[in-house]
Amino acid sequence: MSEPYIDYCEGDDKNKIKDLLKNVTLYKLYDTFEHELKSNPEFGKCNEQCGGKLKGVSTEESKLLKLCKIICNVILNVIDSNGLYKGLSCSGSNIYMNIWLYEQVKKIKAKDYEINNFYDALVSIMKIRKSELENCSIINFHEKKNEYTNMKYLIEFLHIYEDIQKEITADLSAKDQLYCTYIRDFFKYYNSIEGSCRSTGTRPIYCGVIGKYRSTLIDTGTLNSIYNKCNFDKIPCETDKSVKTNFPCLEIKENSFTNQSQSGSYLRTRMRRKKNIKTNTHEEKYNNLENISTIQEDKADNLRYNIMYQ
Repeated sequence: MSEPYIDYCEGDDKNKIKDLLKNVTLYKLYDTFEHELKSNPEFGKCNEQCGGKLKGVSTEESKLLKLCKIICNVILNVIDSNGLYKGLSCSGSNIYMNIWLYEQVKKIKAKDYEINNFYDALVSIMKIRKSELENCSIINFHEKKNEYTNMKYLIEFLHIYEDIQKEITADLSAKDQLYCTYIRDFFKYYNSIEGSCRSTGTRPIYCGVIGKYRSTLIDTGTLNSIYNKCNFDKIPCETDKSVKTNFPCLEIKENSFTNQSQSGSYLRTRMRRKKNIKTNTHEEKYNNLENISTIQEDKADNLRYNIMYQ
């Protein structure tokens, strides 16, 4: 099962949040990709294309060669003319396949040139079915590896929020409280990197994704709905003296969590936050794939464009 990476989350509830997120659609989608790793394809075209770039001389290169053959098989035999898998269009799931793929690559401690050869092989394989898979692409995140993690977190949240904002109820159950904690921690993290996206000059690859947050979350009214469900107060971030208009830092309103034993770390963090403000202001194979819901395809297309070309 795919493991959520949410290193920006704080406190004692982090492991509970990770367990909860395993059930959202995104990680079920990752599990469908994970299933392909169990295959051991021997397909002539894949042997030729992958072997042309990767000789398997070192142990790590051999691992990349095996992974290349598996992904080649996905490209040539698993992806159908309608999309990545039956019921999943390329534009709706391509970016997540690329994120999942790079996570597998990172586990292989190969040299930079070996990783680049791996991606070159996959790009050449994709061209074999170019006319059929025009909305699918291979993205070499290794070229921007220092900016990758922020980009991954930002894109994944845009998928995750689709599920969890429908789950949170006015009763704020223990599960809801964990969702709210996750959202609060995410926007604290968001504000810690958003300032890197200047209007001029060289910008990190994730800035194109940040540019989609307003239209996706604010203009649709989704963010206000989440604020109300979680009973959030908008507060200044640690380095700010005033509350931001868009995507402010958040804290839960007092007494909103009735079961304090389930939310102790949240309340402790809130107490620490209040102290900081005071200082600042005086300064599974997933069987029914057709049921996987994805980000609206126009959003996914825009995300893919921003990552690849901006």
